[in-house]
Amino acid sequence: MLFRSVVELVGFPDHAPLSSAEAEDLLARAAAAGATPITTAKDAARLRGAEEPALRRLAEVAEVVEVDLEIDHPAALLDLVERALAAPRRRAG
Repeated sequence: MLFRSVVELVGFPDHAPLSSAEAEDLLARAAAAGATPITTAKDAARLRGAEEPALRRLAEVAEVVEVDLEIDHPAALLDLVERALAAPRRRAG
């Protein structure tokens, strides 16, 4: 378990590609604050496999955390998913 002080929280949408400019910005912010970027294992793997040097550099310096999901009420979640699947789909546009 990590025990760190959060200096700044920067979030991105799930599955959103990170640009080189965004990676450079995160690296600069961390350096200015004397901080270490933190990312999930999933995103670290994506960063390590990137072609852009800034993304690979971010992967090299970032501390990686594992994220576990625990569902307190699985029946309620299943009900929610079943209702979502049964609902008529709306067309975009």
